[in-house]
Amino acid sequence: MKYLYIIGVLLIFIGLYLFVKIKSIKKDKSLIDVKTSIRNISISAVLMALAAILKVYSIMITDQMRISLFALPLILAGLTCGIEYGILAGLGADLVYSMFSAFPFNIAYTFSALFWGFLGGLFKLKKDNLKWYEIVIGIIVVLLIETHINLLSNLILYGKGTTLVLMFYKYVVVLIKIPVLSFLVWFLNERVIKKVNKL
Repeated sequence: MKYLYIIGVLLIFIGLYLFVKIKSIKKDKSLIDVKTSIRNISISAVLMALAAILKVYSIMITDQMRISLFALPLILAGLTCGIEYGILAGLGADLVYSMFSAFPFNIAYTFSALFWGFLGGLFKLKKDNLKWYEIVIGIIVVLLIETHINLLSNLILYGKGTTLVLMFYKYVVVLIKIPVLSFLVWFLNERVIKKVNKL
């Protein structure tokens, strides 16, 4: 029953977006825009689902701490399809994850996911001129924003003692994720995304 609920939410989410997007495209009457929109929606939906799966199946360090690469598909959604699709993929991935999670839904964590899609969209603006150090700087900035949003949320939910313990683990995870995410985004951009964007 839970899976039907998830599928229903996703179909409503995609349907509303298609309705708004196609209605705006009909004004332009451009068939190329319709094909591009359908392509972008399809790619971002697949990457959104992959992000939710990676978040569900992450490596748990403590009850409130995990190492996950769920940000990678969200960055790729923004990098491939643009800022709006990256943000929507982040929103959808976090909503789908919250249906599977044992933890209660928290809007602060949703904002963290939105930042990853936004970052990918900013990378897309650079197109073929995206340098490796720009990827590293962007990932560091978003990781620090995400970490501090999550720490503030944990402070509100669990109190100061638990948050201080989690702070150490979160910074260790940040140090691990910076080179891993940076390399994966750079590699996939050079080998895959540039070719996909030319289609």
